[in-house]
Amino acid sequence: MTRSRTPRSRWPHGASSEPEGTGTRLRQFARIGPGRSGVSLAIDRAPEREEGIVAFRLAELRTNMEATLCGIKALAEEADWEQVPAR
Repeated sequence: MTRSRTPRSRWPHGASSEPEGTGTRLRQFARIGPGRSGVSLAIDRAPEREEGIVAFRLAELRTNMEATLCGIKALAEEADWEQVPAR
């Protein structure tokens, strides 16, 4: 198996956040590409289904991102902020 030096997708290190009301809005994003991936291979095999293939992958990404953000939210809400050292 040959590994490509071009990443299939890129994920940011850390998170983008901004104050919102009494809380914080946390954003997560992904970039599909620039390298070829399983999505590319699926499209190569069934180009007539490209729209559905991409939509399915985007839905998977969204589901996983939402799960990650829900986990972060739960941890933040459970934290004892009285014990967190100030920076």
